[in-house]
Amino acid sequence: MQPPLNFDIKAWHLARRVLPNIVLTPDFALLLHSRSITDISKHFRITNLAMAAALNSIISLVTGSGGESSTDSTPQLDLLAEPQELDPVEYKKLAPLFPRSHKKGDPVPRPVLRRVDFGKYPSSKLSQYADLGAYASVIDNAFTLKECDELLRMAESSSEEGWPIAQVNIGGNEQILDTSYRKGDRILYDNQRLANKLLARIMPLVAKDIAYIDPADAPTGKGPLGWKSTAAKRRADKFRLTRLNERLRFLRYPVSGFFKNNKESSLFTFHLYLDNNTGDVPLKGGATRFWESGAQLVHEMSPAKLKKRGLKPPEFYDVAPIPGRVLVFQHAYLVHSGEPITEGIKLTIRTDFMYEIIPQEDEEIEYRKHLDRNGLLADEIPVDPQDEAPPAADN
Repeated sequence: MQPPLNFDIKAWHLARRVLPNIVLTPDFALLLHSRSITDISKHFRITNLAMAAALNSIISLVTGSGGESSTDSTPQLDLLAEPQELDPVEYKKLAPLFPRSHKKGDPVPRPVLRRVDFGKYPSSKLSQYADLGAYASVIDNAFTLKECDELLRMAESSSEEGWPIAQVNIGGNEQILDTSYRKGDRILYDNQRLANKLLARIMPLVAKDIAYIDPADAPTGKGPLGWKSTAAKRRADKFRLTRLNERLRFLRYPVSGFFKNNKESSLFTFHLYLDNNTGDVPLKGGATRFWESGAQLVHEMSPAKLKKRGLKPPEFYDVAPIPGRVLVFQHAYLVHSGEPITEGIKLTIRTDFMYEIIPQEDEEIEYRKHLDRNGLLADEIPVDPQDEAPPAADN
């Protein structure tokens, strides 16, 4: 279940700080809110019903219960699939991001992955992305608030210029300032060791989806390679994930900050939403929005102009910028944007998943790894009867 559109980010922060050892996912918050105060007091072993009532109020804010409804004219679809969790033993193996500052009793991460099911509603225009084999997933509780704060501190302490205004790449290692396309600040922080730790945190959940790419698995022009798959198929190339790019882009979007819709050429993006610890103003806006294809042509038209031309507002799907959440998505085909900030400050880390062509001598072992990650053991793979035919007798 997706957080409602009027999801209160400040209340979310408050609830997670009040309940540091509770993995307060949107599903869990909604479940708690459906219970009575007495049930809540029993669940958290709270003997003071007044405290339980206060907790219930926090949960009400988190879930947006009783709040104002969204003013957006386009209804938000719930596209998240069923949650995918790790085995309890695997969760215990997750190491703190910063062991030296980790103390006994600190909150621990418990990442949960949910894929974005673009084909969930066949009548939706977003279902075209399912036809193209497009991939996106959300990993909640991937990083704790303390880890988010430490990541931000490291980046800020590394920059002598503070937060320089983010520029736009135009090719040839050149950049320009274009506030009509992107309005925000950026710190570039190169650290391969840290990038490796970020990847290790989510790898057990995303590996089966993106660690091995075979263009032959998707029809021409589909999948994460898009139309690049044509040449890759001709060469019989296969790709394996090697690392996260060491260039970590820390992005800060103040009020009115945004990043307009675009299509880029890299395969997959790693996008981590950080905690806004810069003040008391809660974050409003700033969702990562996936638009229906072609939306860039009409989404900025006024309702009157759309009506005059007989057009409907484009459909979209929003991923809320919840601290500690990671969004993984492919760039081929997926039209996406960072929506404007109306209050507060949005802080994120963005980088890319790096791939290499698998050498021919490694193809078999990498394919076996891929099958193992997806639970397809060798004895479960359909066998061609001709392969099972006995060898011909020697004359």
